[in-house]
Amino acid sequence: MINNSIWIVLNSLVYKIYSIDNLYEMRNIFLVQLKEIIDFDSGTFILSSSSDTHKLVDYVTYNYPETEIEFYINNQKDLDYSEGIMFSGKSMVYRASDLISEKVRVATEYYKQIYAKNNWHYSLHLNIIYKDIFLGTISLFRQKGKDDFTYENTFVLDVLKDHLALCLYKKRNKAVHFSSQDIRDCGQKYGLSRREICVLKRLVTEKTVQDISEELVITTNTLRKHISSIYKKMGISSRIQLFDKINN
Repeated sequence: MINNSIWIVLNSLVYKIYSIDNLYEMRNIFLVQLKEIIDFDSGTFILSSSSDTHKLVDYVTYNYPETEIEFYINNQKDLDYSEGIMFSGKSMVYRASDLISEKVRVATEYYKQIYAKNNWHYSLHLNIIYKDIFLGTISLFRQKGKDDFTYENTFVLDVLKDHLALCLYKKRNKAVHFSSQDIRDCGQKYGLSRREICVLKRLVTEKTVQDISEELVITTNTLRKHISSIYKKMGISSRIQLFDKINN
């Protein structure tokens, strides 16, 4: 059960998420203050690239050398058995121990090269996603000899996940609006069909895939085929890249 002191810290964290404009500063303060209510030995808060959301680029760390996280991003990320969860389309809190059995986990190259090297054993993660866009990930680690993260710990991150998602999304895309002419010009430039232009008009808003499919009276599978065709014609791979393409 969450006690009053934890709720006080949670409320303070929510305030800081929205009130600190500098994302680097916000994430540093977030990890330090999160340590007050979740016991962890090391932590990272990494953001995805605005041009390629499958790429991790911008990080802050807690008690973890920056050279180590750089090496992970550039050389070891593909070993991560939880990488697929990052792009699941939904913000998610999970423990590494919930994904695979203990015996299998400690035998993986990822465990050997990351966890064992840093004397970690357990970890807790939050993948931050908004409107189908992967924005970043938080990872907390505990050293060997400590107990696993509790469900109370996962609840704390679960309370914060939607606030983080909304904040990061708005800061990344604040005040971006396109006229109908912008959309038509883009459609002509990249040879989009009339139906694809209709989809494009809605992709540059905050509408979800479900919202758009209902508005156009088509299935989500049909909509995703249109989106895939649009992305292919425009040479992009994510919704966020649309903003740059339309602006250019």
